[in-house]
Amino acid sequence: MEFSVINGYIVFANTKIQYKLQPIVCVKLGEEQFAEKDDRQLMARLNFKRAVTKIIVKLQAYKFNMYILRTQACKQNIKKLLPNMIEHH
Repeated sequence: MEFSVINGYIVFANTKIQYKLQPIVCVKLGEEQFAEKDDRQLMARLNFKRAVTKIIVKLQAYKFNMYILRTQACKQNIKKLLPNMIEHH
């Protein structure tokens, strides 16, 4: 599953299907967004929050990808259904 985030949308590479990214409200940026390289504590906190955000985005993409796969699996091929419908009429 390959995807990228473009303008707030998850875009899957193989199908070009777009899914609006849900807002991530559990990760709030505070003073660490202004961290400089020499402040190790704030940089560590910033890197941790970025990692958590990436994981949340990947989970959203995975859930939507599974939804797409389930929808595709539920579709029936019309050529398989037509012979059964003709026999019953």
